[in-house]
Amino acid sequence: MIEFSNDIIALIAEGGTERAILQLLLDHQALKFTQDDLLNGEIIRTRSGEKFTKNHLNKSFRKKVHVVRILDSPKEKFKYSKVYDKTISKVNEVLTRPEIEILHIIYHQDYSSYSNKHKQTKPSIYVKQNYHDLTNPKGYQDNYDFWELRFNELIESLKQYRQTRTGNELCIADLLNDDYQ
Repeated sequence: MIEFSNDIIALIAEGGTERAILQLLLDHQALKFTQDDLLNGEIIRTRSGEKFTKNHLNKSFRKKVHVVRILDSPKEKFKYSKVYDKTISKVNEVLTRPEIEILHIIYHQDYSSYSNKHKQTKPSIYVKQNYHDLTNPKGYQDNYDFWELRFNELIESLKQYRQTRTGNELCIADLLNDDYQ
């Protein structure tokens, strides 16, 4: 479970699919925070901790900054200078492994087949090979448009994905507000 206090949220997501899904969730006010709560009112693409602090925290803030990173690998560390310890309240890593495109596989009710027979294939490649309702599985606009027409199915796919995770890994479904839990 992830909780947000009154901090500014630095929502970091690198890929087009991740950004499209998060923007759609923000547009539908489905997250525990709003677009207005975000640092600079936007989803940030900067993955490196040092570049993030240099580009986004080089001014004073009245509130602390809670960093939420959406990524597919827990190995990628978010390193930043200790100087920013007073500015950053917390860093949460929200995992989408093996790739966020797994949501399309779940949507198509193909997760068990994928898991049992095709796990060595990246989800984005599997989606491109097996489904034809998405031109570019990694593209921002294609994903935004696809899930906009299927918003309720996106929510259900996020919840089903959460059920596949083990341990204390955070996933996007953990960011959903009470109305969508």
